[in-house]
Amino acid sequence: MAIGEYGSGEYGSSPYGGAFPPYGLESVTALTPTLIRVRYTALFDASFAPLLLTSNYSIFPALTINTVIVESAQTVLLITENQADVVYTLTLNEARGYFGQPLDPSLDQRTFQGLAVAPGFYAIATRNTRVRAVFSEPMMQNAALTNPGDYQVSDFSGNLIPITAVETEQATSPRSVVLTLGSALTDERHYKVTVSSGIITATNKPISPDTASFQ
Repeated sequence: MAIGEYGSGEYGSSPYGGAFPPYGLESVTALTPTLIRVRYTALFDASFAPLLLTSNYSIFPALTINTVIVESAQTVLLITENQADVVYTLTLNEARGYFGQPLDPSLDQRTFQGLAVAPGFYAIATRNTRVRAVFSEPMMQNAALTNPGDYQVSDFSGNLIPITAVETEQATSPRSVVLTLGSALTDERHYKVTVSSGIITATNKPISPDTASFQ
């Protein structure tokens, strides 16, 4: 049997007796569309250079890792490019535990669910009685998309501006709508548009945030 740093067994034993459990990845979790938490099974050796190298981690499908940051004695954060709504696999190349434990080959990979950037929109007044809402993705052409009751325009004091009509600006795969207002907006005042949960993208994703401000 191989002799470990602290006694018998492949990974040695602790100074207090008993073998170390296998060391490696415990979990990988997407916290935001560009932030991933990597948790190790035990405390890591913070002086181990590969710990903070982006090249020590790889993600499939391909996802660029820009930075690695120590979050705690057992977790690091990976700052990435925008994720997609898919299942990713993170692979760890090297690791070393606080007591010198090497990476167990059975713990060098973990999967996690990506968090895609939510579709959003912005609003702009094109006239004092017309507001354009422009979406980041093609929208579902359902009844809600052109229903005035699924939109709300108000000033920042909560006073509602009536909406008399909503029209799409594209015949297919609409990306913008025009709201016709029942009363005129006041110059230089700030307003906001809120869309209902019925306003969704062509791929059934809700708009988030559901409110956009304009002047």
